[in-house]
Amino acid sequence: MTPYYLLIGLPILIYFIKIYISKEEKDINSKQVITLFFVLLFFILALRSDNIGIDLSNYKIIFSDNYSKPFSTLWAAEDEKGYLLLNKAVSLFTTNFQWLLVIIALITIIPVAIVYIKQVEMPLLTILLYVNMSTFVMLFSGLRQSIAIGIGLLAYLAVKKKKLIIFILLVLLAMTFHQSAFILFVMYPLYYMKIKGKSFFFLMPIALITFVFRLQIYKLAIKLLPERYSIYEISSTGAYTVLLLLVIFVIYSYFIPDKTKLDENTNGLRNFLLLATFIQMFVSLSPMAMRMNYYFIIFIPLLIPQIIKRSYKQWDIMLPISQLIITEFFFFYFFYNAYFGEDILRVFPYEFFWR
Repeated sequence: MTPYYLLIGLPILIYFIKIYISKEEKDINSKQVITLFFVLLFFILALRSDNIGIDLSNYKIIFSDNYSKPFSTLWAAEDEKGYLLLNKAVSLFTTNFQWLLVIIALITIIPVAIVYIKQVEMPLLTILLYVNMSTFVMLFSGLRQSIAIGIGLLAYLAVKKKKLIIFILLVLLAMTFHQSAFILFVMYPLYYMKIKGKSFFFLMPIALITFVFRLQIYKLAIKLLPERYSIYEISSTGAYTVLLLLVIFVIYSYFIPDKTKLDENTNGLRNFLLLATFIQMFVSLSPMAMRMNYYFIIFIPLLIPQIIKRSYKQWDIMLPISQLIITEFFFFYFFYNAYFGEDILRVFPYEFFWR
């Protein structure tokens, strides 16, 4: 578990050392703290054993199967040809699966790091929210989807710059790694929707109706989706804890901020949170819904600090306390899950590849 303690502990230590030196939190270079986190995360991903991540044994087989296949055969593949072509490209230089993990670690971490470093406002809170999101553990097991999520973050940058063609091309590219990335097409219109605070009271009954009739809605959605998604059986998966957490975040993001301080980006990220909350309602029926939700929950660690920073003035006294409580809660929650959680993706404890 030592690497995970270092991953979270070193940025926290550096942060408080900088506070001690500068005496003012506002003088802290947040970008340096979050950059250190992502550098450590890259090495943790790159140096891990292939025993870390329940799906890696299958990915190892896929990698070995591509050695002798020509590019033309892989290009003709029906599903996730982007991942197959990546495997083939890497195999031209090495047949060592560990090097594939190194390259994929770079591909998956760099887009997240670019977006987070650029927008980080509260580095410790962002880090602790990020490691508690399911997208974090997915990095260790779901290689194809993690790449697609990373491309989704690049698509988000295209949305911000209103580069529609680039956005569409990036989403299509993400779909060559994981078909679930088609959900990213809603990102562009969703980002620019004007959902004001008053709309929250109209969304509440819609959310309640959606939750009550989620089974019927899910069955209808399955019929409209590609046939491959019909393989996901409807079964109770739980997942209500995350739904409750997202609902709390939604309430927090609508009642805490001063609307005069909200910018377009914060509004856009808040819209992503709303969609993530609605999608999470269906996760209790099938893990397929969670596949769709990864592309939007990854923005939550950026949104919540932005909400805190844009709060009403009367909240100024309480918000530092709430920030401390949230930060401490997610610190202990991460390690509690690491030791006592189900660990479905087999991420804990950590093991280096040379062991």
